[in-house]
Order: sequence, then C-alpha cells, then structure tokens
Amino acid sequence: MFQHEHIIQLQNSSIALPGIAQDPVFTQILYSLPPISLPDVGRVSLMNRTDTKFFFDANLLPHLLQNTDSAYFALDMNGLRCIPYQSLYYDTPNFDLYLHHHNGKQNRYKLRYRRYTNTDTSFFEVKQKNNKGRTIKTRTQSDNIKSQLDQPAVQLLEQQTGSAPALFEPVLWINYFRTTLVAQNFSERVTIDLGLHFHAPHKSVYWEHVCIVEVKQDAAFKHSRISEALKQFHILPQSLSKYCVGMAATYQNIKQNQFKAKLLQIEKIELAHAANHSYSANTNI
Repeated sequence: MFQHEHIIQLQNSSIALPGIAQDPVFTQILYSLPPISLPDVGRVSLMNRTDTKFFFDANLLPHLLQNTDSAYFALDMNGLRCIPYQSLYYDTPNFDLYLHHHNGKQNRYKLRYRRYTNTDTSFFEVKQKNNKGRTIKTRTQSDNIKSQLDQPAVQLLEQQTGSAPALFEPVLWINYFRTTLVAQNFSERVTIDLGLHFHAPHKSVYWEHVCIVEVKQDAAFKHSRISEALKQFHILPQSLSKYCVGMAATYQNIKQNQFKAKLLQIEKIELAHAANHSYSANTNI
C-alpha cells in the first residue's frame, strides 16, 4: 500500500513532456487546429458513453492528425494543448476490481482520484462499465488526491456501488499528458494520452513512446474521422485499460494472462525506440 508521504511526493513532482509532444511537426499540426475552451468541451462531456480505444507508436501522431482533414477542435488551456494529468486508483488488498476486468466480469467499476494539475482541480470518480458496453462515470469534487477516501468519496462510492469504503486502498498512481480533441459537429470527443508513468509502491514503469487514443461517443459505431484515419494506418480498436496494464506491469505475482499480449506489443514499441537510440548513439561516436 502507498504511504501518505509517497503520494504527497508524487503529487508534487513534475514530469517532462514526452518526445513526440515536443516534435515540431506534431506541434505545428496540433496548434493549427482551432482552439476550444474547457466550458465548450463540457458540451460533449459524455459521462454515459461508448469508448473505442487504440494504442500505437506515438510517432504516427503527426501523420494521423494530417489525415483528419481538420475535423476537430483542440482543447486549449492558457496555451497548453498537452495537459498533465494525475490519477490514483483504489482497489482491495486482493485486487478484486482489477481481477473483475481481467476475468471479463460485465458489470464492473474502477475507483480513482484524478487531478488536473494545470488548474489544480481534483475529483473522486467511480467509472462503471455495464453489460451493454457503456461507460458511466460519476464524480465528486475534492480539494486534492487523497491517500484515504474522504467523506464525499465515501458517499459516492456507497451510492454508486453499495460497497464498503473500508475495503479499498490506493494501489496505482499514473501520470501522463492528454490532448483532447472535439469533433466540430460536437458528436464525439477524442483523447490522446502520452508519456505514461506508472507508480506502484515497489515498482515504477515509464512508457514514453506509446500513444493511447480513445474515441468517446454517446453511441457506438458513429461516423468518426479519426477512427477512419486510424484504419488507413491499419490500426484497429483494442480494449485497453490504463489501470489494468499498469497494474500488470508493476505488480509481481498478479494474474495477467488477458493482458500479456498487449504488454508485449507495448514493450515492442518501447524496445524499438531504445534500439534506434542506441544505434544513433553508436554511429555518432
């Protein structure tokens, strides 16, 4: 279990932008998209939605955005379009919520505090997945990420799940950067997550070169320009939970059969970049 001091340290730490977020081509394309403010993004909040997820080498992002024909706004917050996020996930000591997902339980949920560091705004969230494949998120505002569930979190947890709050403890911290796109017809929201740092009490993992894209709509299989562009690059949807792959990557002796193939795909992307970096370094000697 995390110690309170460890959570404070993680909360106060800053992380560097991943390489792709500093790439001039990607930056130029991203900032060429018309801006949208946070209140306007709220018009597509989609707290009850379907999620379609993709993951791939982040170096494809400039090409991907070039193929969307400027169909999106980009969330802009005081000039930032790659926004830092922090999340702390809760589970039982036996990792029941993780195992529910691993074992394919249809009605399941995840618990987390989430902090938007650039606005210093935090929420406790219950993210439920029902047997119709819909994601339903409820949340309550908090003054910060907590090492123990505070009273508003306890009330929301009991209301939404009926579970006893004493069963849960913090198990996984995730830092990353998110770019949010909104379709110009306000039919969908797209999130692009980069530079994922996973911290468990005894192990940390960093994925610099993997990109996770989620297409969020109020109904499945609606027209999506970015999904069409991904298909052109032969990138197909894959179920992926940041929480679950992060748990599988950082905890020893935890059941992870259902996530091994995805972890191998991610490892392959990271190793390819490491090999290219090593080759470049050697040729410059």
